[in-house]
Amino acid sequence: MTCPHLIELLLMKFNSDEEIMFLDMGADNIDFFLELNSKFKNVKYFFCNLKSVNSIFEKLKNENSYKNMFIINTIDEVSNKKFDFINFGSSIEYFENYEFVLNKVSKIGKNIFFSGTTLFETKNEKYNKHIIVKQVNVYPDINYLYFFNKQYFYSIFLKNNFKLLFEKKNLTDNVSYHNFHKIFENTNYMDFLFSKIE
Repeated sequence: MTCPHLIELLLMKFNSDEEIMFLDMGADNIDFFLELNSKFKNVKYFFCNLKSVNSIFEKLKNENSYKNMFIINTIDEVSNKKFDFINFGSSIEYFENYEFVLNKVSKIGKNIFFSGTTLFETKNEKYNKHIIVKQVNVYPDINYLYFFNKQYFYSIFLKNNFKLLFEKKNLTDNVSYHNFHKIFENTNYMDFLFSKIE
């Protein structure tokens, strides 16, 4: 879990008996779902991940009769719903179509939280949106993911009537960016929350 204090954050934003529509993009932690259920009586939890992960959670849902868990394969399946909170726990960087996903969630979410997301700052126009990097810390698997230009990433939400509620460095992993110092002014592993301006 890239944000161990996510439940505390939710308790600051919502009452325990409030009806909450929660979308977890890239979800993979049954313990988080169980804790969320124990703290909030009326939460509807929408779970989105790869089909291989979804099938495991579909089995867990059926075996345990989790009536408030809804498993989806794509964001399009919920584009007609409104969510009180959308969570990207170190996941947006793996979405090949991340701009499409971000534009979709900005239309259906009130609060959108990102944890464990790499943001960089630069004046170099070559990197005005993102770079693609190779992840080698999960050997033998090799993954490719995005690092995002902070100004561009934030602009997607700011132009859609969101405000930045907070941002801080994520300390759950010891991520080194020393090989990017010559390219970017700042590169950080970040948590940040956007909230829709009512």
